[in-house]
Amino acid sequence: MSLQRKEVFIIFAVSLCILKMSKTVYGIRQTRSSGTTYSNPFQKSKKYNTSYTAVAAKLREMIKITNGYDKWVRPNDSGAPVEVLVEMKIMSFGKVREDEMDFTLDIFFRQWWTDHRLAHGIKKTFNMAMNPTKYFWTPDTYFVNVKSSNFHHVTRENTRLMIWPNGRIYYSTRVTLTAQCKMEFSMFPMDTQVCLLKIESYAYTVADVIYNWNVKGQDTSIEIYADDMAQFDMKDVYTSKLESSNSKGSFDSLRVFFKFKRRASYFFLQHYIPSAFIVFISWLSFWINKNAVPARVSLTVTCVLSTMVLFESINSSLPRISYLKAIDYYLITSFFFILASMVEYCFVLNIIDKNIDGSRKNSLQTSQSCHITDVMDMESQPQQRERYLSSSRPRRDAKLSNGYPSNSTVISIPLVKKEVKKRLDYQFGEMLPPECFRAGEDSVHLIDKYSRRMFPLLYLLFNIGYWSYFLPKVD
Repeated sequence: MSLQRKEVFIIFAVSLCILKMSKTVYGIRQTRSSGTTYSNPFQKSKKYNTSYTAVAAKLREMIKITNGYDKWVRPNDSGAPVEVLVEMKIMSFGKVREDEMDFTLDIFFRQWWTDHRLAHGIKKTFNMAMNPTKYFWTPDTYFVNVKSSNFHHVTRENTRLMIWPNGRIYYSTRVTLTAQCKMEFSMFPMDTQVCLLKIESYAYTVADVIYNWNVKGQDTSIEIYADDMAQFDMKDVYTSKLESSNSKGSFDSLRVFFKFKRRASYFFLQHYIPSAFIVFISWLSFWINKNAVPARVSLTVTCVLSTMVLFESINSSLPRISYLKAIDYYLITSFFFILASMVEYCFVLNIIDKNIDGSRKNSLQTSQSCHITDVMDMESQPQQRERYLSSSRPRRDAKLSNGYPSNSTVISIPLVKKEVKKRLDYQFGEMLPPECFRAGEDSVHLIDKYSRRMFPLLYLLFNIGYWSYFLPKVD
């Protein structure tokens, strides 16, 4: 009896197995007819739909708070800190403002990190133009020394989000930054400015988030698309990493340095060359007669005022600093050369030139020999004498407005002879010996003679020393 029961149990078990296998085969056929296949009927893994809709639906399901995702908690909150990789693509540089000591740049700011809670397992990388901060955890990266920033929203918010199946996240956004730059102007306008952009986490210390530059082989983590600027040339860009500490803890600090070299050609044309020409013009006073006081003084004063205008045009675009710049040394020295020409003229007016006093007798003798001292010496030129004498005679019919004759018609003979002598000197100038024309050279003051040579020589020596000192310091 027991043997019969065993046979019945075995037959029943075999029947169940056959029935189960038949259902499995029937299910496979149905699945194939519907378009979904199984690689192995005994393997329960299946191939998901790889459309963006399926990935988005899976992510929406995963980030629900009911499924255990909390966007306020960093990934791996009880384990190792999250590593955030950073790189930038600089689209353009804006103004470098010396008066505000800042610079502007337009960048694509890119970050990578891993959040295993968002590992969707679908063989499709999720790619979307969206701001992820509203939906899941993102690093609280900020720029330490930025004064102002603007996100781009044309035609919509310029952001990009990518999520790989393993939870790897890429987040990129476009932003325009205006950052502080500590500038040094001692070499202005031949200066080189190094501006810093500092990146840190605002709240997370190194125990929670660490930052590193995303370096790929030999490529740098900073890509420059366009580096054209009005007054500067981009000489170099380099990165570094430091760990900064304060009362709140230690934070990773990524730093990128931009090295700007100023284009000095503008300042050579607008300031150096005009300043030198103003100094040259001030030296013209050495060739002006010492008795022409208005001419010499007005020329020097005009040069002084022109130099002050150059000073003002330079300092108007720079901050009020307490030290001298390279161009200040040049303009100040040029200013002193102009003032020295005015001081030189004061000496000319107040110091008696012994050379002139010693040669006064010779000049007087030469002057007497060159002038016609007697009207009666004109016998050799009777026609000229008659014309000058007739033009010098007083008119007898000269009357005043009341009709009475004027007393001024009575002119003494010595005055007539003096007037005629002056006119004859002018008329017969070409007949005079060369000594008559060289007689005026002795009236040039000795100080003026030396200044004509010493001032240009000293200014030339100053220029040689100035450029020999500053040009080797230019980077």
